[in-house]
Amino acid sequence: MRQNAFNATMPGEIVCKAWLQEFCRLREKIFYDFEAFSKTRDEIQDWSPKNFKSINLFDEMFGSEINRLYSLDDIHYGAEEGKKQ
Repeated sequence: MRQNAFNATMPGEIVCKAWLQEFCRLREKIFYDFEAFSKTRDEIQDWSPKNFKSINLFDEMFGSEINRLYSLDDIHYGAEEGKKQ
């Protein structure tokens, strides 16, 4: 029984974070794990305007190969100018 009880326990850090999340929820606050936040922040590269590269939405959605084959001017929108539907 002692071994089963020992195996059923959780590390204190996990229990503390769970309680902290619950208290934040009850007080309508946002909980974030500072260690996880710091790790993620350190992994993100510094941003500057010179590192910014604009993207073409069409390329992003369909790939640059499709963009070479078709352009937005080639899209037929269903009605021709001057003709009644």
